[in-house]
Amino acid sequence: MLAVVLVDVGLVLACHFLGLNLAIAICLGAIVTATAPAATLMVIHQYKAKGPLVDLLLPVVAFDDAIGIIVFSISIAISRLFLSTRGVTIMSLLVIPLIEIFGSLVLGFILGLALHFIIKYFKSRNNHMIIIIAFTLLGVGACKALNLISIEGQRIDFSSLLTCMMIGAVYVNYAKNNDRPIITRDIELIERWTPFLFTLFFVLSGASLVIRAYNIFSTGDISMLIPVITVLVIYLVLRSSGNCPHLP
Repeated sequence: MLAVVLVDVGLVLACHFLGLNLAIAICLGAIVTATAPAATLMVIHQYKAKGPLVDLLLPVVAFDDAIGIIVFSISIAISRLFLSTRGVTIMSLLVIPLIEIFGSLVLGFILGLALHFIIKYFKSRNNHMIIIIAFTLLGVGACKALNLISIEGQRIDFSSLLTCMMIGAVYVNYAKNNDRPIITRDIELIERWTPFLFTLFFVLSGASLVIRAYNIFSTGDISMLIPVITVLVIYLVLRSSGNCPHLP
């Protein structure tokens, strides 16, 4: 949260002096809380680490991402105000972000309960993997369908990531002790195809960045490079300062 405050304040001042829209500062501040749990989890699984530290670390990593999603939803709602011609209202600033956050959690809780009860009727590991993947896609699809809902002309943006996290949390925590080996087996099965998704995500993200950079240089309009580089440097410095563990 310290990193969010530092980046928001620093970039708001930078955007003000550079003549950029303040929504840019708020959006960049929103992604400051994002971390990379994949690297932590891969190290744990590679060394098959077990013990009190691992038991504490895994829920903290998940909770950290959940907090990041909540902060992101609120920040995005605030940034929309700088892009909209409408005035600031309690509905747009507070109510709609809360609906998006708690709506995503409720949807994930319902789907997680459904997964918990439906998967009991199947014993095969392949069937378990298919059902879990199906519920993951169902959660994403449900969020996309519900995003068509609008309140006072503003569309609701449910978080598919938060929904899927809740599905997994309910599925794991509602299991009985004698079902723990099955839960562990199912998680190991799912982890076998997640590296492909990670690779696909980073390839597509990198390709998009390269295409955008190429379009800037191909048009010869490099006037935006100085503001972009300035914002980038300020962002890196403030984000690193906000995450420094030696601060009092």
